[in-house]
Amino acid sequence: LTEGGSYEGEVSNNIPHGKGLQITPEGEEYYGEFIDGKREGKGTLLFTNGDIYEGQFKDDLANGFGTLSTAEEGSFKGQFKNGETD
Repeated sequence: LTEGGSYEGEVSNNIPHGKGLQITPEGEEYYGEFIDGKREGKGTLLFTNGDIYEGQFKDDLANGFGTLSTAEEGSFKGQFKNGETD
């Protein structure tokens, strides 16, 4: 990717579309589904601080049912909206 990250997986029109692995320039890792270059559908996001989100994505953000596991606060299982707990 031109921003310094990487992507391996299915593409359409030279952008991520389907299942794949994305590593951001900051070092976050996302394994899951993409639509038109955005995280969309089911996936797992590994944050650089060790937190893990597993669940639904829409427009690159956690949206729908998921589980956020953190080293400091334990786990939250439930609904997310625009990347935040709902």
